[in-house]
Amino acid sequence: MKRLRHLVFAAQRGGEQIRVDGQQVRPIYDAIAQAVHKWDILGLTKFDDLAYEDTVVWLLQHLPEAHDVSSVESLVFQAFAEQQESADFSPEQSLMIKFLADDLWSVWTNYLYRSEQPTISQVRFRSRMRQHYYPMSTSG
Repeated sequence: MKRLRHLVFAAQRGGEQIRVDGQQVRPIYDAIAQAVHKWDILGLTKFDDLAYEDTVVWLLQHLPEAHDVSSVESLVFQAFAEQQESADFSPEQSLMIKFLADDLWSVWTNYLYRSEQPTISQVRFRSRMRQHYYPMSTSG
């Protein structure tokens, strides 16, 4: 979690540079961490609650590259292969990775959908700006 405070995440998405500070990253970081801990692919959470922190940060940095569930699955396989320094997974682990990828794709697409929706304060600000620059004309 200490690393999250210092995390400035820059990723390429659709050709534009996205910068996300710790405040914006927190909800998606927590959702990814919860999914990774739930599936506990490598069986590490019983020994160390922060065992997957590097994996979560890595996934957070690479999820913008994902364009569908299978690309998320590839990212998850890559992340765990790097963590265990081997690309050998049991059939049970492979199945769990598929389920985790489904969860992560759902979390990620929901996050993207929410982040593209304007907040109430943004809607109010735009409304005030329209009223200021385009006042309603009175007919008379």
